[in-house]
Amino acid sequence: MNKNHLLSLVAGSAVFGSAFAGTSAPSSKGPIAPPPMIEESSMFTGSVTLGYDTDYVYRGFEVLSANGDEANDLVWGALDVNAALSDKLSLNFNTWYASSGSANYDELDVYTRLTYNLGPISVGPSFKWYHYPHYPASVDNQYEAGLELFASPIENLALSTGAFYEFEAEQWYFQVDANYTFVINDSFSLVPGVTLSYMDVDSADFALDLSGFHHSAVYLKAPIKLAKNVVLTPYIAGNFPLGDLEDFQDELVYGGASLSVSF
Repeated sequence: MNKNHLLSLVAGSAVFGSAFAGTSAPSSKGPIAPPPMIEESSMFTGSVTLGYDTDYVYRGFEVLSANGDEANDLVWGALDVNAALSDKLSLNFNTWYASSGSANYDELDVYTRLTYNLGPISVGPSFKWYHYPHYPASVDNQYEAGLELFASPIENLALSTGAFYEFEAEQWYFQVDANYTFVINDSFSLVPGVTLSYMDVDSADFALDLSGFHHSAVYLKAPIKLAKNVVLTPYIAGNFPLGDLEDFQDELVYGGASLSVSF
């Protein structure tokens, strides 16, 4: 469940720019997390997840360390808890920690969202805190407020959109995502999806001025139900920079897998 990350470009000396780190193609945190399911039998539900990504791509950015090294071979863990406050209102809390096996890069994210269920549509505000232990003190924290909307107009089709404002970089990030679940059998599904994003940067002093259409992505997830509450999800994704981001990044194909235990 995941933000705008700091993008570090090396040209003589490192220049740090915010890359609004939430979920695009599958990332460790996911594009925009789906709305929590409210179960009448229990007020609290949640999951513990461990994962691996060959490349750390978040909201179109290939995340780099403070030294400019790509934060690849990302190993991460997440705790997600949902509280059903009523039959329509739910509160989500998520904490996520990741470490790169190829660079001096670690990251801690704490995220919360309040969601109101309107039937086929759910909507609510969210807030995220991002912490980068190995970045300089001037850019090691980011704070983001958002408004997220989820819809499922037909069975197995999931639509989501979000508007997020990151206070340090004074920038907006907008994203839409659509995916469809093809149920192969009781234990296996295929979930293809697409993502499109747009950025509006107000403060180029802190962040790279990459305003405009930002990136598109396609992905394919293959959830495998190993037990009643255990799911293994391998995925493959393609990241396609748009606009000014094309000057800094090439198209990229990457993948990974996660193992989730729900409770």
